Amino acid sequence: MAVTGDELTDEAPVGATIASVTRRRTPTRIPASRYTSPEWAALEMERLWPSVWQIACSLDQVANPGDYFEYRVGKYSVVIVRGDDGELRAFQNVCRHRGNLLCSGSGEGLSELRCPYHRWTWDLAGHLREVPSRKGFGVIRNDDYPLFPARVGIWGPLVFVNLDSDTTPLDEFLEGVPDDIAWAGIDDFRGTFNIAVPMPCNWKTLIDGFSETYHVQGIHREMLPMVDDVNSPQRLWDHHGKLEQPYGLASPRLRGGADDQTVWEAFITIMGARIGKEMKGDPGPVPGVPEGETLRSVLAGMVRDVGSAKGLDFA
Repeated sequence: MAVTGDELTDEAPVGATIASVTRRRTPTRIPASRYTSPEWAALEMERLWPSVWQIACSLDQVANPGDYFEYRVGKYSVVIVRGDDGELRAFQNVCRHRGNLLCSGSGEGLSELRCPYHRWTWDLAGHLREVPSRKGFGVIRNDDYPLFPARVGIWGPLVFVNLDSDTTPLDEFLEGVPDDIAWAGIDDFRGTFNIAVPMPCNWKTLIDGFSETYHVQGIHREMLPMVDDVNSPQRLWDHHGKLEQPYGLASPRLRGGADDQTVWEAFITIMGARIGKEMKGDPGPVPGVPEGETLRSVLAGMVRDVGSAKGLDFA
């Protein structure tokens, strides 16, 4: 048995042990074309985005009848709308007549979905309601031209959509993630802002940067005294991953470590607002650490205190 990347093959000499061949593991290599090839991006547009659950918006953005939100991914557009009956629905955001977009952006007070081009109109449940100059088309049955539905699902305060009507249910797609983060009580969270920043890169490039701490020692060296970027646990499911970053600890990359004062000063500089201490000049001396505690636990207590003062429970 021989190990290549994380896979075992049958190329090892007779008598070789897994321990011996493990030392010869080689890195898993990903072709750069996965990030740069227009042809590969086109395959993703054809086979990935039409069939995977995606976070579209916050439940707060479509909380009331008539609220709507347009979600776009590449060439696809989905409109999520809260119906008069209180039901949350999603539709492909396209007119059944000539393919025009029905609406864009987000808003409230919608009573119908009317195409701005030729004014074909659907109710908020997706049923065709009005066709101007209907007689000119011959016989048109409203039931024959509903909007194309998209699947919509809710987890906590998040609204997900999927263009594939035969896809795996959202709760199955999420795997163990809801149970893993149940301690955080995400049902209590509310959406305050929805910020989108266009980036000149493939989506995987951006995701890669947020799913590892290997880059901290290169891009965020000022964080090294207050974050353990080496022992940052990762959890992988089939579709999802989780990264934990321990703050309030010095990075093992700092030879000789860092004393509490250095950790304190770096923490104030990077995220002092979390403990109610914006960086303004000298951060002052490190607070006292009671016996049996650590500076990390003291900082955690300060975060909870700031939250409590704002009416938030970080227990």
